[in-house]
Amino acid sequence: MNLSVGDNWEKWYPNKRGATVRIIEKSGREWTAEVELARGEPENPATWEEIYKKFYVNATSLISGKEATALGDVIMNLEDHSVDSLTKAPLMSRTV
Repeated sequence: MNLSVGDNWEKWYPNKRGATVRIIEKSGREWTAEVELARGEPENPATWEEIYKKFYVNATSLISGKEATALGDVIMNLEDHSVDSLTKAPLMSRTV
């Protein structure tokens, strides 16, 4: 795998903070994808649903879906929960 700064994106920085990904198989087949501004940047904000989905996918690599849902509820609604409920959430009680 090679990673490099492309001249195209460097000249547009900081107004555009894009990226180009190019995948080349050993057989020579090639795919390219490009994005001018990543999702989650201030100019291209992610929705709460997208943020939660990303959290859930990552969390369930460590904890069960039920635990991830419970922890996600606490995190996404911190104003309705005590710090105690966050520290007692499923992930916090595990030894990693």
